[in-house]
Amino acid sequence: MNLPGRVLSVIAAYDAASGCYRREDGSLDPCHTEVETLEMWNGLLKCIKPKTVVETGVYFGLSTCYIAAALRDSGVQDAKVYSIDPWSLDHYWRDSDLEQYIEFLQMTTQEAAPKLAGLEIDVLCIDSIHTCEQSSWELATLEPQVREGGYIIMHDSLFFDGVGRTAKHLYDSPRFEVM
Repeated sequence: MNLPGRVLSVIAAYDAASGCYRREDGSLDPCHTEVETLEMWNGLLKCIKPKTVVETGVYFGLSTCYIAAALRDSGVQDAKVYSIDPWSLDHYWRDSDLEQYIEFLQMTTQEAAPKLAGLEIDVLCIDSIHTCEQSSWELATLEPQVREGGYIIMHDSLFFDGVGRTAKHLYDSPRFEVM
């Protein structure tokens, strides 16, 4: 997989036993998505070839780079990941060929919702503030825009009770097939 050098250096610092990444000072950074999860997302996206992905929660953009690389590699015309996060950080995709596949919305999901109105979403990836209130709001607001047969990814639903409670709504609904 062709990823920017900055992504490769972060991946090289991955500690699989903890699911975290080693910072230069040796401490662990748990905020990036696990490499195994990123590789699975990338493979899934290459298979389903989405045109529109919405990702809430970006941090430095490690997951965004994996998503954008899948969009690039799938060859779908005008494919885009709309990545939402209020933090202004030095994103890993900057100055790479992945930038053309990324629309970064530096704002909260609540602020971004009007800008996303009218989009037909192929894949919705919820990974922002890990509370039941926030993840439930994002699911309730954005799920109606997910096309029939589309996908919803809820990251960290096993490790954060709030996200897990929100994900349970998908399990309990006959409208969704849960993997």
